[in-house]
Amino acid sequence: MGVLIFVGVAQAQDKPNIVLLYADDLGYADLSIYGNEYHQTPNIDSLMKAGMRFTQAYSPAALCAPSRVGLLSGRYPARFGVYEVVVGVKARGKPLDELPMVQPDNELRLPADNNTLGELLKAAGYRCGMFGKWHVGREKPSQRGFDDFVMLRNGGHLDVKMSYLRQSGDYPEPSGYSSDYISLCADQFLDKNDDRPFFLYLPHTLVHTAMGPGTKPLEPKEELKNKYKALKPSKLHGNPLYAGMVEALDQSVGALNTSLKKGGLLKNTLIIFTSDNGGLLGGPSGKVENGLALGRYTSNYPLKLGKSTLWEGGIRIPLSVTWPGHIEAGSLNDAVVSQLDFLPTLMEVAGGGKAPGKPMDGQSLWPLLRGKTPSEQERKLFWHYPGYRIYKDVGQRPASAVRWGDWKLVESLEDGSVQLFDLKNDISEQQDVAQKHPEHTGRLRKALAKWRSDTNAPLPTPRK
Repeated sequence: MGVLIFVGVAQAQDKPNIVLLYADDLGYADLSIYGNEYHQTPNIDSLMKAGMRFTQAYSPAALCAPSRVGLLSGRYPARFGVYEVVVGVKARGKPLDELPMVQPDNELRLPADNNTLGELLKAAGYRCGMFGKWHVGREKPSQRGFDDFVMLRNGGHLDVKMSYLRQSGDYPEPSGYSSDYISLCADQFLDKNDDRPFFLYLPHTLVHTAMGPGTKPLEPKEELKNKYKALKPSKLHGNPLYAGMVEALDQSVGALNTSLKKGGLLKNTLIIFTSDNGGLLGGPSGKVENGLALGRYTSNYPLKLGKSTLWEGGIRIPLSVTWPGHIEAGSLNDAVVSQLDFLPTLMEVAGGGKAPGKPMDGQSLWPLLRGKTPSEQERKLFWHYPGYRIYKDVGQRPASAVRWGDWKLVESLEDGSVQLFDLKNDISEQQDVAQKHPEHTGRLRKALAKWRSDTNAPLPTPRK
């Protein structure tokens, strides 16, 4: 990347430090502050209560890699041909030759000609650090704006060496539980604080169902596993292994808070907490609530299904933004927002100007964060998945989706059929009203087709 010129940069003393906490597969209903009666997340709850919490926040995709591409670029991952977590084509659950459509190749990259959040904040005078799950291609974080980094992949919560890829500088050798190690690296990064403001990006590997050292798919700390085994399950949640990993994530958030307090940094630090996509159900548990199947690992209820699907359970996520003295503590916001909004928001906060380069697909949340009412113009958001994730004939098939105001349309890329939902009155997406409201069906379908054309979204083709 060349040298970026950032227009309208504020004076260094006026800029907040920025922390972006990005959980892996943490579902909408996994936190006690969002109503979970089994998981205990006091540190995350406290963080969210100190700022503004959102109830209708969305990730750019229903899977890890495309969501991260959208997060760091501020643009829809479909623009880059990213929709899955591996390079090339891989159907999940069935042989390729048994599928009716041929999937397009998945790119899994951050294009060199598209500025990233790290590059833009570095150009705005920030010292940037990334510690955790990168998962946006083969380039190192140092090639995309991050001065300091430790790269991890999935796998190895109990032994982070299993997840370790590479690092910069003199950060500790990987050992122990992943969230503890990430906390240790973050603390060292904060201790290096100089006259510049910092951007600290912490994409955790928790609570993804990665493995301990050659053992089980779900493996929390022993004391947390025992704690939740002794607790009575709630109506919707009751997996002690999964709950233990959620609380391990919560402990890491508490450790970060301690590090910020220790350095006297908390007052002028803007903290975003969110997740890359909805919670992974882990297969049906046999329990059903109001027509919705609950998962073996977790439940995103009242949202439908979870990770890898374009239903609300796969794309609606927890989100809070905290900045003492600037964002009202304890505020709740039901505006429709996206993680694509983070880049333009942080550019405005960091420098009072817009990000240079290609137009962003998101919009600044700063007016909302300052307490202003949302624009009267209804928000439009899009999602796209041209591949297959099918297990026992259940899962995600090629489809696109659009939310426009309170209406959401899901369109099959196999046969062109559509489903329409009124999310204001049907958050669980149980009533398809496409035939009842042809005017909304036509309007959303036309918008979705235009968006696919404008973004050059990759499409499946019929198998010959």
